[in-house]
Amino acid sequence: MNRIQKATKATAWLPALLILAGLTVTNSTVRAEGRRYDDSLAAGMYNGTFAFTVEHTYDAPTQEMPMNYYSLRAEEVVGTIRFRADGNGKVSGISVRVPSFNYNVVASQTVTVPKDSQGEWNCTGSSSYAAGMGTVSGGSGLMGAPPLVPASFDFYTKPVKFDPGDPWGRVSLTGKCPVKGDSKAFIEMVKWDINSLPSNPWTFKTTWQGFQSAGGTCSNGSWLTANRSISCNWAAYSGGYRRKTAPG
Repeated sequence: MNRIQKATKATAWLPALLILAGLTVTNSTVRAEGRRYDDSLAAGMYNGTFAFTVEHTYDAPTQEMPMNYYSLRAEEVVGTIRFRADGNGKVSGISVRVPSFNYNVVASQTVTVPKDSQGEWNCTGSSSYAAGMGTVSGGSGLMGAPPLVPASFDFYTKPVKFDPGDPWGRVSLTGKCPVKGDSKAFIEMVKWDINSLPSNPWTFKTTWQGFQSAGGTCSNGSWLTANRSISCNWAAYSGGYRRKTAPG
């Protein structure tokens, strides 16, 4: 039985979180297939925001455990984006930052217990909750490379590393149990899961463009799996125009 399976039976199996901050890329052209204008962006400094929600939901019951569910979410996290474009629409560098972010995890399990197998006890499952404020590090410096796919004019970042911070959590057992829920082990598993994720770059795809504005979607390969999802949008403006949040 591997580490995750053991953690599942101990009611402490949790998903891991991945969020972006402090990133830089270089020498990309801000254009898109669906742009509003045929010309490149006007020269100048562009400021904007991006907003995203990530979720990792797992539901895998077994014969002995008819309920085995968890869900981790970081909702509507807002970061800032800043870059300078020259007269040809070339971007000399892009800086993306996210402040500390909040996340939470819920988990619930139900265990099938044979009749009279526990004596005076009747411990049949658990419900767990954790929450924390994470931080990020790394990601700065110039990539020194063209967009991932030259025809799509995407930005992409250097890898970043995530820190779960100091989360708190609780485990509540269901029924009459001989022991209490192990909240400390639950919290340590949350931290282990987040720390175990490798550093990974993000992609910022340009899907629309104006004369002094551009925007699109953002994604991370670590969230493109069956159990994970990400929803992310970004927008940046020049000419004195500012927007507090990225469009949905």
